[in-house]
Amino acid sequence: MIQNNFQIYSCPSKTLILGGYAIMNPKCSGISIGLEERFYTVIYKNNNNINNNENLNQQDNQQNEITFTFSSPQINSEWIYNFNISEQQLNQINTDKEKSNPFLESTLKSYNNVSSFLGYYKYKETKLENIKIEIYFDSGFYSEKSQIQDKQISKKFKNFDKNNLQKSGLGSSACVIVSVLSALLNYHDIKSNQILEILSQIANIEAQKKVGSGFDIKTSIYGSNIYTMFSKESIMNLNLDQAFKINKNTGENTNHSTSPKI
Repeated sequence: MIQNNFQIYSCPSKTLILGGYAIMNPKCSGISIGLEERFYTVIYKNNNNINNNENLNQQDNQQNEITFTFSSPQINSEWIYNFNISEQQLNQINTDKEKSNPFLESTLKSYNNVSSFLGYYKYKETKLENIKIEIYFDSGFYSEKSQIQDKQISKKFKNFDKNNLQKSGLGSSACVIVSVLSALLNYHDIKSNQILEILSQIANIEAQKKVGSGFDIKTSIYGSNIYTMFSKESIMNLNLDQAFKINKNTGENTNHSTSPKI
């Protein structure tokens, strides 16, 4: 969904109905089903005038820095990150109010690496835009202990106590990565399911500090699928120049595949 000053991206939840731990072997396949519960990412354009705190006021006109502000109204949370372009350094600037979010951080690292590679941060005369993102989710992704005991029926966008959350196993971590990264890539008109999947798998590996099966990432992008695990080497040794088919002389992105199916 696209409006004048914001865009909305969403992706489905998942369940693995066939394969189990066997899909950790690339020689085996499993069947993953995309479910109706979804994550939603809203990305706002032209946010240099959006000031969330004193830190943003000070950084608005600094060409060497970009501020990413993430909010999740349903759990009353906000994460603010500052990316220093020349030093390629990402820092959370509201740690006094909110704990770090490894999934958002790994997603931002993937995005910033690609953006730097493609030259979006290259020219100082280019006015850099701060980015504001809101994250929403269907209530089936989480529950609260009291809700389980009382057998309450939750509404679609129920508010939760973030200190009392119980995951339901529908792939919320994968959905955060895929929906946010898709929004950021499309922000720069990068519309490739293959690139989205590769970068999402890398972000997921970094956030969890281990290599999982990756079927939840793929299901968040493509929906229901017959899944065969990728090889770790093919993901971690990714050559961005080959992946994006970049013409080094012009910096033009020659990959014109369809928009992510999320």
